[in-house]
Amino acid sequence: KKGAQHSRDELEAAAEILQDVGAFREAAICLHELSVTMNRLDEHGLAVATAKRSVALSREIGDRQQEATGLRRLAGTYMSRNQSAEALPLALRALALHREVGDRSAEYSALNVLGIIQAHLGAHEEAETSLRQSLHIAESTGSSEGTNHAAFNLVHFCYEHRGDFEGCLLFLDTRLEKAKAEGDDYLVALLRRLEGRVLTQLGQYDRAYRSLAAASENLEALGFLSSELECRAYSGLVKAFLGDLEGSAATLQAAAEKAREARLHRVLAWALWLRGFVDRLAGGAERLRAGLDRVQEGLALIPDGFAGYSWFGNACEIAAALHLALGETDKALARSK
Repeated sequence: KKGAQHSRDELEAAAEILQDVGAFREAAICLHELSVTMNRLDEHGLAVATAKRSVALSREIGDRQQEATGLRRLAGTYMSRNQSAEALPLALRALALHREVGDRSAEYSALNVLGIIQAHLGAHEEAETSLRQSLHIAESTGSSEGTNHAAFNLVHFCYEHRGDFEGCLLFLDTRLEKAKAEGDDYLVALLRRLEGRVLTQLGQYDRAYRSLAAASENLEALGFLSSELECRAYSGLVKAFLGDLEGSAATLQAAAEKAREARLHRVLAWALWLRGFVDRLAGGAERLRAGLDRVQEGLALIPDGFAGYSWFGNACEIAAALHLALGETDKALARSK
């Protein structure tokens, strides 16, 4: 966090100097990077204001590419704050500008953001169209990260939304075979992780665990710590579903400790929430109280205004269930709300 704070101070000073000397394009880029850094520091109100300054400056000097990037980032920020109605016109404008300047990699990113926003607004058919377009461009440009993002969102917002799990597995099998044929080990690992999640929802826990274990090992070998720990945490949850509550707790504890050491706050929150869920399954007053403490610690790690963060609502329900199991009915009801 100290490193991010130092970067914030440097970027803020640099943006001011660049504007003073008339280097407006560079100043707009600097403001954009400053807004990203502010988000990392949980300064979300300032991040939005700074992103707006970047967009306004880019528009003033006619830099459409940087304007589009700023609009896309701003749309994503609003979306994360559960303000999808405000995010939609920004995402549409960003997409149009990216297409005008012919930036294909930015186009699939904009389509991905747009698809999520449309899904949040209940426009699921439009969301699927946007996400499939994003997937097509990401695959055609060879972007592992873009392919993974589009595939994840298609699974979550489209296949899972309509309960088409068998179709979802066929979709993932096609992507996996393509990634294997192209020797893209990173994408194979990410898709295996996603496959494990779907198999878990189908109750195929043995297959799910094998997929997640393989993905975790591959991600560790490739050096992607955050993705690896997320995957290991999910495999810990699957262990609980297989009846190994103590093994599950140990796996989640190890993932949480590594995430804490690496200051990966969102991964840490995820591991703590899942550990609380396992504590609820285990039962017993001492275990339930410890589980509640873990879940509340995880909830405190997610900044105010980011209640739309993945699994946040589930974590609130876990906390409510723990309160209820402890006989704290009023607290359970308040957390559920």
